[in-house]
Amino acid sequence: MKKYALIVAGGSGTRMQTDIPKQFLLLAEKPILMHTLQQFEKYATGNNSKDNLENLTIILVLPQEQISFWEELCKKFATVHCFKKNCGLYRNAMKV
Repeated sequence: MKKYALIVAGGSGTRMQTDIPKQFLLLAEKPILMHTLQQFEKYATGNNSKDNLENLTIILVLPQEQISFWEELCKKFATVHCFKKNCGLYRNAMKV
């Protein structure tokens, strides 16, 4: 069965009083958003079946002005399969 995860990461960091949005802050040497994506991947591969991961589509929604920063973080830290295969990135609800 096909499953979808919609992750809306549109924070700006204002309440945390940081220049970097919370989803991009490092936690255990990785951006928080990557930890989130890894948990979805972990869920999908819970019984060690590659079919489960292929049946999960992760839809990540980010504000337009954060896309290039996220792409740079992906280059630097990416270790999760969904960054390459089954993670659709949306800019303000428009697929890229």
